[in-house]
Amino acid sequence: MTVVGLGCAKVEDIIDQIVVGDGSDEARFLCTTSHAGEPFEGVLNMGKGMGV
Repeated sequence: MTVVGLGCAKVEDIIDQIVVGDGSDEARFLCTTSHAGEPFEGVLNMGKGMGV
């Protein structure tokens, strides 16, 4: 999950806490990234390059 824009690092942390929690359940995994100050189109193109 990619988050873009102001406050995106905080949003990424909240998503990690909700989905992964304390990490004790290995079945609960989600790859997250935040991209503050990066243009949306650039982040979108990065995702497209990863098959998103």
